[in-house]
Amino acid sequence: MISRAREFVRVFRRPLLVAAAALSLLGSLSMWALASPVGASPDEDFHLPSIWCGHGVQVGLCEKASSEGAVAVPRAIVVASACYAFHPKQNASCTINLPTDLIETSRSNADNAYPPVYYWVTSWFVTDNVEASVIRIRVFNAVVLSVLIGATVIALGRRRGSLLMWSAALTLVPLGMFLIPSVNPSSWAITSSIVVFFSTLGVMTERTRWRLIVLSTLGVLAALIGAGSRSDSAIYSVIATAAALMVSWPAARLHWQRLWLPAVIGTVSVALFLSARQGTADLAAASQPPENLGQAIQLAVANLAAMPSLWAGALGLTGLGWLDTAMPGIVWVSMCFIVFGILFVSLTNLTRKTGVAMGLVFSALVAIPLYVLVRNGNLVGANVQPRYIYPLIIMLVTLAVVSLAKKVRLTALPLWIIVGLLTLANSVAIHVNMQRYIVGTGHPSFNLDASPAWWWTSGPTPMTVWAISTILFGIFATLSTYFVAEFLSLSGLRFARGTTQKSSAISEI
Repeated sequence: MISRAREFVRVFRRPLLVAAAALSLLGSLSMWALASPVGASPDEDFHLPSIWCGHGVQVGLCEKASSEGAVAVPRAIVVASACYAFHPKQNASCTINLPTDLIETSRSNADNAYPPVYYWVTSWFVTDNVEASVIRIRVFNAVVLSVLIGATVIALGRRRGSLLMWSAALTLVPLGMFLIPSVNPSSWAITSSIVVFFSTLGVMTERTRWRLIVLSTLGVLAALIGAGSRSDSAIYSVIATAAALMVSWPAARLHWQRLWLPAVIGTVSVALFLSARQGTADLAAASQPPENLGQAIQLAVANLAAMPSLWAGALGLTGLGWLDTAMPGIVWVSMCFIVFGILFVSLTNLTRKTGVAMGLVFSALVAIPLYVLVRNGNLVGANVQPRYIYPLIIMLVTLAVVSLAKKVRLTALPLWIIVGLLTLANSVAIHVNMQRYIVGTGHPSFNLDASPAWWWTSGPTPMTVWAISTILFGIFATLSTYFVAEFLSLSGLRFARGTTQKSSAISEI
């Protein structure tokens, strides 16, 4: 019996560890799903009515309104955020026992401003219980990410799967941890950006039939959910596919018959992009383009100078929620230290093809927000939010990790520091986020169980949610780093007792 158990562990050790990492991530994300009230994510007064009406007219959920272009939906999903959004000192107690009678609103996707796929899928979780419906949607979105990442890691195999898992760990805090388990369509856009690149890379380089089938399916599915949630995500899927082709060259040329996957991803992305009229800027943003070329150049220069603050905003410099939940310096400084450190070190091992791919993504990271800002006559901080360009940052870090894996020298210390900073940043971020809604920022308190002005009517206490999220994300960060350390031929998390060791190179990426 013992020998059989040992054999089982030996054979299934890696799948079990991947499953443990994915479940740890799912558990931590699920705790984030409970860390904010109804209406907490950006523009939720638009997205919730769009979800409630995702299946068209339904009695008691989404009904026709007297005004053209308006719908009648439960009052709670329209007004929930109005009492606390943009007022961080105001807790969310005003959302307790909101009436559920139907009221009219013109803020919905009735005019197909966004692609319809996300709203149609999440509408299946809607019932007459608003709070329960919102939590179900949040947890479902967390499941989508965790399942797609876990499945892609298994299909990619030990080498590339390790890189995917670590790339996710390096980039999710705090914005991803907040947005993925939310009702905002950006949840799917983030998930798509993580999976599309690696699935395409795997299809171009893998030889095993079952891996090719699984990765092809995951790639198309990831592109579908991305382009089906936000129009700009359709563009990002095309960029991710192009970057994967560059990194996998010349394998992509040798396996030209597999180019059907990029073709399908491109077709799906273009079709869904054209199905909506959404732009990168806010739907309600007033367009005030520069009057002449001189003004356009001045505006472009000013925005280029301020652009790094937009990138850092995706790492925590800009607040969560309606941009009104400021993160402490320990969060965004830690994440900037990790991300920009990884990017900088990756330059020492940059190959031509990976460099071209990183150049493509970085150019998009500059050009897309710059174009939107100049076109609308805006400066950084208006209209273009960090979450809009966040998927591109994930792609850039992913490419940096691939570059590092070519030839890298690491000891235990830097990897342990990364694990510690990621765990600390997540722990502080979720605590601050919960505090903002439970008591407001004007009454800082570590013990969130003491006198909560707002919390769910049932379920775990605030401090239990915080503790579980902290522990589970710490496990996820540790396992993700362990996978990379194992791949780099280091001795687990004990590593080399402070000595420097050299990794084996990836032969086909």
